[in-house]
Amino acid sequence: MPALDPTTLPAQLLALSHDLGREDRRLAILGEGNTSARVSAGTFLVKASGAQLGSLSPLGVTECRIHDLLALLDRKTLSDAAIDDALFAARVDPAAKKPSVEAVFHAYLLTLPGVDFVGHTHPIAVNQLLCSR
Repeated sequence: MPALDPTTLPAQLLALSHDLGREDRRLAILGEGNTSARVSAGTFLVKASGAQLGSLSPLGVTECRIHDLLALLDRKTLSDAAIDDALFAARVDPAAKKPSVEAVFHAYLLTLPGVDFVGHTHPIAVNQLLCSR
């Protein structure tokens, strides 16, 4: 596997986000879905909470420490406030936006062998089925 180039990662992550968030693909409604990219063994970039895939900009991406978020998986129960605190604490830049709550899921996936990028969506057709009687 070739080494990741941290100088191109943000652009690649934005391209993936924009592709998944294209309105005509109907894979995401507003901010639903997330993308991430491993920067190093210890950090990754992830879409910030509330940002939209289709129009994601560099300001809507937050770099997080993987280990800080993986530690949450060992906890039996967490309040919403504790999760928010952990998400804010995992940021490399304290001034960065809050990472998506799904950053924990992305942190885990990015530790798997050969996984450098993660993109997941909430397709409209699937939501229609799951939200109907």
